[in-house]
Amino acid sequence: MKRTSLVSIVLSLLCLTPLMSASAQDYYFYTNSGGTITVARYIGPPGDMTVPDTLNDLPVTEIGSQAFYSQSGIAGVTIPDSVTLISGSAFASCVNMDYVLFGQGVTEIGDSAFSGCTSLSDVTIPYSVTTLRNQAFHGCTWLTNIVIGQSITSMGDATFGGCLRLTSVAIPDSVTSIGTVAFFQCLSLTNVILGSGITNLGNSAFSSCNLKTIYGRGNAPSLGSSVFSSGEHPTVYYLPEATNWDAFATSTGFTTVLWNPEIQNISTTFGGSSNLFGFNITGTANLVVVVEANADLASSTWAPVGTNTLTGGSSDFSDPNTGSYDQRFYRIHNPFTIPAQYVPQVEEQEQSQQMMQRGLMQAWSADEVESDPIMAPLPPPPPMFYESDSGQ
Repeated sequence: MKRTSLVSIVLSLLCLTPLMSASAQDYYFYTNSGGTITVARYIGPPGDMTVPDTLNDLPVTEIGSQAFYSQSGIAGVTIPDSVTLISGSAFASCVNMDYVLFGQGVTEIGDSAFSGCTSLSDVTIPYSVTTLRNQAFHGCTWLTNIVIGQSITSMGDATFGGCLRLTSVAIPDSVTSIGTVAFFQCLSLTNVILGSGITNLGNSAFSSCNLKTIYGRGNAPSLGSSVFSSGEHPTVYYLPEATNWDAFATSTGFTTVLWNPEIQNISTTFGGSSNLFGFNITGTANLVVVVEANADLASSTWAPVGTNTLTGGSSDFSDPNTGSYDQRFYRIHNPFTIPAQYVPQVEEQEQSQQMMQRGLMQAWSADEVESDPIMAPLPPPPPMFYESDSGQ
């Protein structure tokens, strides 16, 4: 009799108490006035975790300040498209978190959001992000590769400072200024591409790095104090239409080199051989140019098919495998290790259309080669493409 009464009481309590989903039990969170959710604190189990896109049937739009702060049990995190804001120190000092996958809705990464995440190695910031706050990835000592989306307009102070293993970085054209000590003490940083929109480099922005090459896509930026370390002597490449690089060289003492390769003499009978596609590349003496090929622009797979040094200002390229393909596309770029980081994160065909509209791409079919040998200077990444139909 007593047992039956106890069961009845338990069943009654279950009916009166709403059951929370398992994911909701892993979080403290609150509801905003607009009917959205902010995650306040993660209290779930360790390991790989995915932030839910809804809690209590409301969209999760914000990861609050210190929501995951110093949780050493987190191995990796996936952020849903519903999240637009990652607040200050949200994931700071998650020392064992070795990856973060951003959703396509994130627009702002707050101050110190991932600071001190010493196991992060590769980070891709999506196109949706427009604001990258101070120290966002400061002290991520294991970070070796960072891809920065092309919607960010400014980079805060010390954004990537102390990322000891970061070797190269491409700043997109959308960025206009780089903050104070943005890359300070990135001791392994050797290669930098400066986007065409950059007008200012903050104080000590690249101090205590190990720069070997700087690639300018636009005019030379103005410089704060001690932007570079006194012992650094990188080679700086700039485009023919760019200005103020002579003054930049005078101010820094760096060697500046005009990057001006041009494609000449495109032919499907290159060097007198039938069914052999090739061309001549001219430009500043001793420039090094990499040629890559791809049989299908719908594929993102490009293979290097030649590295040419413009000895005396000229070098010939020919592809002995042209006849093995119905068509083949070619692109050339600098030999730095980072052009792939700069390629927009869109489908190859869409990228090609964008490049054609911007005048950054030219293509030829076999019957156009002799009648319309357009010669266009190579811009920095995104690379230029050339097409051969000589295999048909």
